[in-house]
Amino acid sequence: MKKIKIKIDYNFKIILIGEHESGISQILLRYTDCGDFIFTEEKLRYWIEYRIRILKIYDKTVKLQIWDNPPHGCIRYIGIPFKQYKYERLYKGTHGFIFVYDLSEINSFEKIKEKIYEMKKYEKEKFYYSNICKILIGNKCDIDLSQRCVNEYEVKKFASDNNMDYFETSAKNNINIDEAFECLTRNMVEKADMDENYMKGFSLYKIKNDGEIFRFWNKKVFISFVILVLILIIKKILFYFYY
Repeated sequence: MKKIKIKIDYNFKIILIGEHESGISQILLRYTDCGDFIFTEEKLRYWIEYRIRILKIYDKTVKLQIWDNPPHGCIRYIGIPFKQYKYERLYKGTHGFIFVYDLSEINSFEKIKEKIYEMKKYEKEKFYYSNICKILIGNKCDIDLSQRCVNEYEVKKFASDNNMDYFETSAKNNINIDEAFECLTRNMVEKADMDENYMKGFSLYKIKNDGEIFRFWNKKVFISFVILVLILIIKKILFYFYY
């Protein structure tokens, strides 16, 4: 049987960010399993990593690589601070962020605010964050109104201030899942059509006004290497004189 080759116009990388108790893995499975996903209240005991979905937006064929936010302990690293590893490896090349919080848990919304503040802070040093498409999702909208702990006005104002579309979803009842992803994908296609640099995504690059692109990470590696060489030379000189 012949394989049908699909011409892909855009490849986008999306990362879901939030506490796992907010249901980000269930949202990912609900969207990518195209209706075959069976919801369970039991907590997922593994990291999904990522899933693929292909869809049509504005007559363009778009391939989405959607990443699950890794829980603590899933990433192994040697000699690199966790935050630095996370931003420079996992988030590199991302074209869209989906921030997810639990409508019944105020703490999950506060953590999203912290994450966004943290990413903005890193942008000043290394990253091109503000141009990346983002949406905010309040998950578990199927709960009773009495169980809601997050003020709707505050959330909508926060989303507006941070240039994000806002959706209330339910992975359990499949409410607004497709709509949220399609909104983000439309925004990414529109930006990619207007700006070819957008396909570089969230990266190690910072673009200066004159268009010059440079790497901060390579500067640090070079400086560390020079310091190491100097230390070795000094040790050799001292060894020669004393022994």
